[in-house]
Amino acid sequence: MITWILSGIAILMIIRVFYNYVMKEIQFGEFFLWLVGWSALLILAIMPWISTFFAEYVGLTRGTDLVVILSIILLFYINYGLYKKVDDQQKELTKLVRKLSKK
Repeated sequence: MITWILSGIAILMIIRVFYNYVMKEIQFGEFFLWLVGWSALLILAIMPWISTFFAEYVGLTRGTDLVVILSIILLFYINYGLYKKVDDQQKELTKLVRKLSKK
């Protein structure tokens, strides 16, 4: 059951990524990154033994553990990137407001 749900979600998101790329809403680099990510989810949903193989290779017993650990690391990485972008925008906005207030 979960295989069908994850596969469906991955396929829908792959279609959405293609649509966003065709409509020029994302660039090729973003398109490729999202396509690889959703394709990996689709492959892991269809063939879960792959995650178990890699988990045993790094010393874990279950593939689910590896997927959860990598997902948490990825979320922290994305969170840091978003924090950095917001911080940079805040600094740019402050510079712009100071420049406009001097006129």
